[in-house]
Amino acid sequence: MEDSFMKKILLAFTVFLLTFIFSSNVFATQASKNNAYLEETLLAHYSPLFLEITKGQPYYCEKIISLTRIKDNSNQHRITVQLITFNGPHNPPYDLFIVDFIDGPSIGSNNYPYKAKIIKIDSKMNISIDEAKKSCGK
Repeated sequence: MEDSFMKKILLAFTVFLLTFIFSSNVFATQASKNNAYLEETLLAHYSPLFLEITKGQPYYCEKIISLTRIKDNSNQHRITVQLITFNGPHNPPYDLFIVDFIDGPSIGSNNYPYKAKIIKIDSKMNISIDEAKKSCGK
């Protein structure tokens, strides 16, 4: 009788443990998807800025390298984005751009939409396909 009771407790504990492990994985996966969607939305928002910087060249592999709040109680953020331009259907030459800019409301202003202020643009022209793949994380 006692052996059967111990088996039931062990089974209940195992079921509880497995449920906890798999449910936390689902939540982590959903959080990861949400972060990817947020980054995708933010990058789409800035696509006119990127096209202005690249002089209309198509680009791909855009990704946010850093995103920081400028002041604790501010809605201004400093954003660093990397992107690669191409010519034709993803053909060389490839140019790597790293764009650093600030966005958010101006101090004492409620003007919308916000106007991004470019801080710095670093570019490396005519990178190899291997460099492009490495920068894209492929």
